Amino acid sequence: MQDESKCGYGATVESRDKDWLRVGALIGIKSHDAATWQLGIVRRLARLNDDTSSVGIETLAETPVLAMLNGTAPAGYTVNGLDNSGASLPYSSLWLTSSAGVDSVIIDPVHFTPGKVVQIHGVPERKLVALGNPIERSEGWMRVAVEPANG
Repeated sequence: MQDESKCGYGATVESRDKDWLRVGALIGIKSHDAATWQLGIVRRLARLNDDTSSVGIETLAETPVLAMLNGTAPAGYTVNGLDNSGASLPYSSLWLTSSAGVDSVIIDPVHFTPGKVVQIHGVPERKLVALGNPIERSEGWMRVAVEPANG
């Protein structure tokens, strides 16, 4: 760790064979004295030599909570009394409760459809939410605003 501020960290990291290390990468960060993990986004990346890089990481203010999402698509048809047409496997996400009142969720972009209503498990007092506008995205993830949904 080179420096630390309210909004992020500057660090020197061993980067040989780290293909995932790129601007926009979503990472988990936990400093030695911290009790909880934070989410960070690599905002700056500079190679120092073949083995090390300097990175600038912006930390998100919200504490991430693992949540499972399920689609709520209506059943389409049944065969021999079994309905698999609307079935979908749950997928993991990171729920971010905002102090500003706009909660959001980080999901794999393949699961995103604007206005899609999903069941959420793992977050107290929430059952159904609608996916809103994207807030930010990068390779392999997107942060989406969520709104309570009637159901």
